[in-house]
Amino acid sequence: MTLKTKRFVTVMIIINMCIIFTMGTLYYQYKSLNKKNKALDIVMVREMDFNKNDFVEVKNVIPDINVELRYASENNITGKILYSDNRAFLRYGTAVKLKGAQEDLSKMGYSIRIWDAYRPREVQWSLWKVVPDTRYIVNPKTGSVHSRGAAVDVTVVDKNGKELDMPTDFDEFGSKSEREYKGASEIEKKNAQMLEEIMVKNGFNSVFTEWWHFNDTEWKSYGLIDKVYENNSEKKYSLNMQGVKNYSTENISFSTFIKDKIENFNMGNIKVWIKYKAADIKNLFNKYTAEE
Repeated sequence: MTLKTKRFVTVMIIINMCIIFTMGTLYYQYKSLNKKNKALDIVMVREMDFNKNDFVEVKNVIPDINVELRYASENNITGKILYSDNRAFLRYGTAVKLKGAQEDLSKMGYSIRIWDAYRPREVQWSLWKVVPDTRYIVNPKTGSVHSRGAAVDVTVVDKNGKELDMPTDFDEFGSKSEREYKGASEIEKKNAQMLEEIMVKNGFNSVFTEWWHFNDTEWKSYGLIDKVYENNSEKKYSLNMQGVKNYSTENISFSTFIKDKIENFNMGNIKVWIKYKAADIKNLFNKYTAEE
């Protein structure tokens, strides 16, 4: 065996050892996660790969949050069911902020109840037809922050799911819904103020006309989204799930775990890594195979 061949074999051994070490590390991570929780939570694996622009189902980021979408029932200002299900979606960046607010309220024995989150612009048109007043409903031509996935309508519930006393019900527009309304009881004012302070602390802005409405302070960085579908010939608007990250809890095999890791790499970063590693390997190969 020539010196050049020996050096080539040495380089290949080093490369294979790196591959074995990487696979071993991944397998150890897989076994550790499964040992800690038999039902491996995909969110634990993928959370690091989220981009703040991604749409996520809020329950997957905040499992203990209370969701009662009013537009998924007839209990709203239109009297019609506008959403096909009771699933709330937000931008990941907004959901993380909401998670902070939920954690603060949980320490006090309370929970956030989501009345509305992402809202397709078609639904905005339905609301506009009933209340064409820009003090309360944003003109659909402009586009609501809800339609960017960066706004929430929320209230607070106790550990039994009972809503705390607030100045008004949801979408009860008028002077009573304004934050400075003087006619509310002291407990209603106190509860509304508590909610506002916690939401603002965690990265939201309140609006003067609706005590329940909060915008992500970074909402301008998100574009309007109009992905909707029609269900059973009735216009029940919801997110087109294509492109929406939905992370459920399930048992997975090691091969699926590896596949998930590969699929969820940040390709921009990994391409740069491969580029530089390839250059390093090439230089190493040239160094060891160079003629003396």
